[in-house]
Amino acid sequence: MSEKSTRPKIPPRDKDRPVPQAVISKSLRIYPPGSQGFPRNTPPQEGIVVSGTYVPGDVEEYTSAWSVTHDPRYFHDPFEFKPERWLDFECTNNREVSQPFSLGPRGCLGRK
Repeated sequence: MSEKSTRPKIPPRDKDRPVPQAVISKSLRIYPPGSQGFPRNTPPQEGIVVSGTYVPGDVEEYTSAWSVTHDPRYFHDPFEFKPERWLDFECTNNREVSQPFSLGPRGCLGRK
């Protein structure tokens, strides 16, 4: 006797679907998961000038992920929910500044 399943068919997950991926990227840009920012050290001996302010050498500084991803120099209309900006390859937004899980191989364990 054959029975028909009453369970709904759920399509397989596919990370290569551009629209859901764009919505996820946009959401992580608006609400980055890290609140403190990413630590960086200034050069040990010489220090560095940042936006006209001298920062001595070997000082740990943090860049807020939220403030960078909401800066209009990097994203036009930064407070607008526009997932399509992640789909447009000719986009003038600097999407590289949005790094919700930091950079490199240790940035996020779930990322490939």
